Amino acid sequence: MHAPSIPLYAWWIISIVATLAFLIFFVTLMPIRKYKIQVCFAPVLGMTFGVASALLKDMKLEELLPMYATALLVFPVGVLGHRREIRQKILNRSIHGERPEDKPSRALTAQITLSLVIFGALMAWLTFT
Repeated sequence: MHAPSIPLYAWWIISIVATLAFLIFFVTLMPIRKYKIQVCFAPVLGMTFGVASALLKDMKLEELLPMYATALLVFPVGVLGHRREIRQKILNRSIHGERPEDKPSRALTAQITLSLVIFGALMAWLTFT
């Protein structure tokens, strides 16, 4: 089954919406200003990687934008429903340093893993079919 033919302008809109969703989700999630600032660099790194890929591998925007949008959405979907746990673990880590009890729960780890698999498959389908 082939991926739907989505025009380039639509991918720009989808990518902008994905970036805004990522930023809104994670900036409001982070309890400490330092982490709020750091999380804002993730889309910049994604765009930098995309531009480098376009230049070095001669990739088209029709391939890069679906990759960028799906890669960015993996993380909010992967932690959705675990805001309280994440905020508490970040606060604990900032106060006490790294401790074994601040590891993510099994449910959070499973959700992130499942999100990576699903969005990875979606990315491959949208980009390479």
